[in-house]
Amino acid sequence: MIGVWSGDEEANFKAILEPYLSECNITLEYEGTRDQAVLATRVEGGNPPDIAGLPNPGIMGQYADKLVALDGVINLGDYSAAWQSLGSVNGVVYGAFFKADTKSLVWYNPKAFAAAGYEVPTSWDDMRALGDKIVADGSVPWSTGIESGDATGWVATDWIQDILLRTEGPEFVEKWTRHEIPWTDPAIKAAWEEYYAIVASDEYALGGADGTLNTAFAESLYPLYLDPPEAYMCRMAGFAGSVIAEQYPDLKEVEDYDFFVLPQKSADIGAPMQGGADVFVMFNASPAAKGLMAYMFGQEAGEALAESGWGLSPNSKVSASAYPSALSGKMAAAMNEAPAFSFDADDRMPGGINTDYFAGITEHIGGGDLDAILQRLESRATEVY
Repeated sequence: MIGVWSGDEEANFKAILEPYLSECNITLEYEGTRDQAVLATRVEGGNPPDIAGLPNPGIMGQYADKLVALDGVINLGDYSAAWQSLGSVNGVVYGAFFKADTKSLVWYNPKAFAAAGYEVPTSWDDMRALGDKIVADGSVPWSTGIESGDATGWVATDWIQDILLRTEGPEFVEKWTRHEIPWTDPAIKAAWEEYYAIVASDEYALGGADGTLNTAFAESLYPLYLDPPEAYMCRMAGFAGSVIAEQYPDLKEVEDYDFFVLPQKSADIGAPMQGGADVFVMFNASPAAKGLMAYMFGQEAGEALAESGWGLSPNSKVSASAYPSALSGKMAAAMNEAPAFSFDADDRMPGGINTDYFAGITEHIGGGDLDAILQRLESRATEVY
């Protein structure tokens, strides 16, 4: 097996597989690397591994004619239609997802909401109305810091993708990621404008544009849990729960800090989940490889992953109660119930476009001309792709 994990993550992975390997007397020869050239060289040389882990499913297409279809190898029925679709090439499921994380979450303080009479919004319009009410009450709806050293701006790109997922859908995002839709497309511009209207506003974002640009992204969670709160909502990935717990160890999850999924803009599209997940494919259908894949993507290994606290299982048979925390179980349920799962787009953009994207959106929040920034990104993309 070639996998994407090394160090502690490799140890976590092997510990989950160990019961099966020991019981069946199978030796696993594992190589951990994120250098996809290693796998490509093995495949081109006619010596592929039995099983390979990929950092995203977009890579599957280049190997599709050499992969083993997973129908009959794993129980596809344990995975939602969204996960099966994501692991398919030309309608055939070749990839299965072992560990995932979520991004499309809004963190809040349930007690502060209750004290102010606020309710968790279930649509984008409800969320905007809640923001208006918070402003009318003399408070600030959002804490939106994006500062992250050389990577300042990546948090903003997650916002943009979530807006596009809710206005245009996941296929639009995939086409944009492949530069089949230009950066100058009106929908891209509209998403940037909608994001800017929130995070550059002195009324709607804590500190306005300056606060957004100069507040460390993790620290943007803190104002929600002050007494009284300085802001009421913060869009952040699943790791936010750990950040809050470390900063405020006396707070109790769900009771004192919780999240809701960034709500839908239209019922037709719903609220797709943005995040990351590690996908595995098979090149050889040996009995040992088929058996290991069946175990990896079965309920037992999924529950072991959940219990370890290492990540979320896409296996629908893994219940929320298998997780060490109620929040983790809630995240897994939200992820597996989402109408679609969309991989982080800028992570997959080649040639350093992602860092240009970070810089461009940071410039725009600071007052830079949006049309000029998008045209510059389009020119860069035309060169790179």
